Amino acid sequence: MVLLRCVTFSLLSLLFLFSACSDDDSGTNSNGTNPPVEASIGPAGGTMEMANNVSLTIPAGALNDTVDFRIEVNSAPETMAAPMVSVTSAYTITPSGTQFNVPATIKVHYTDNGLGGMSEDSVVICTHDGSAWSRLTSAVTKDSNFVTASINHLSDFAGFADSTSAPPPAEGVFAILTVQRTIIPTPDTTVSMDMITARFDSAYAPCEPSHPLQPSGVTCDQYQLVWSADISSYKYPALYSDAFIMLDHDYVFDVSEGGGVPALIDSIKFPADSPMLLSPSAGDTVSFSGFDVTWDDPGEGVVDFVFVYSGDTTNATVTTDNDGSYTFTESDLSGLNDQAGEYALVMFHDNMETIDATGYDSRSYKWAVVMNSMLIYIE
Repeated sequence: MVLLRCVTFSLLSLLFLFSACSDDDSGTNSNGTNPPVEASIGPAGGTMEMANNVSLTIPAGALNDTVDFRIEVNSAPETMAAPMVSVTSAYTITPSGTQFNVPATIKVHYTDNGLGGMSEDSVVICTHDGSAWSRLTSAVTKDSNFVTASINHLSDFAGFADSTSAPPPAEGVFAILTVQRTIIPTPDTTVSMDMITARFDSAYAPCEPSHPLQPSGVTCDQYQLVWSADISSYKYPALYSDAFIMLDHDYVFDVSEGGGVPALIDSIKFPADSPMLLSPSAGDTVSFSGFDVTWDDPGEGVVDFVFVYSGDTTNATVTTDNDGSYTFTESDLSGLNDQAGEYALVMFHDNMETIDATGYDSRSYKWAVVMNSMLIYIE
């Protein structure tokens, strides 16, 4: 999920455009700018992590002595023989050749966009022995986009996927159907606004430029969506409205054939919870060394956090349980490169499903999302 370089920093633009530009990292995890991380771990075991993109967990008893470990991005890794294709950065973990008495665990994060349509089931962690990559027995956690494997020694590691698992090039209308609640805490009040949008494109174009299509009509439940030229989409209402979306409700989109768009009836369930950021407060200053985030109305599933600075999302992205709190560590924030200033801290709690219908691009999707966007200062 979990998404983002074409998002503008104008908050209202961000609130809409994120649904159309959710995941653009050019086929990698975009962690090439992350600085190395180091940790000393002894016989008692421990975990080290690089910006939530890769982690190494060493259990108790795996080491006889304390070892100084280092994780860094390999900027020029070797490719793997076809049909395997790299879907994450490659990581060098040293001291190379370190042997463990008990297997350690490596966990690597991948992105949906990085898969490029390849199956998540084909994602594996591979290790490089100095001459070639080889596959490790791996487990994929699809809801958080992580792949894990047990390892007995250290070397280079990366996530790969089987290119033959990708569907043939999709054809048809690319559609994004969105039911969205946007919550904006400010120093004086909290604004909650709802909107329903539907976008149809003649090609797969999640970001600009767009090639909009206009069907004969679009409704979502009792709401009639109208064409809005400023966002090249259908929407209800004309402007963002006070909250009207019902939690845990199935919203049914009904698209009438016309304008090159096939008829479609499809639905998406809105999340049962509407979490709202409580702390830090809007306008607060927090530290690159870490800070706590809390929110109310926690519940099932996960939430995703991203940071937006001067129009670009950053490498500091986190997925965590929707349990009401998370502590950002210095490692989590390393992707911000200590660039002090004003950030939009954006939290997403969503339900996303693809649209499987004749005449529609297979990358079309439905998205029901609660999104919080709060301005904070990090220094």
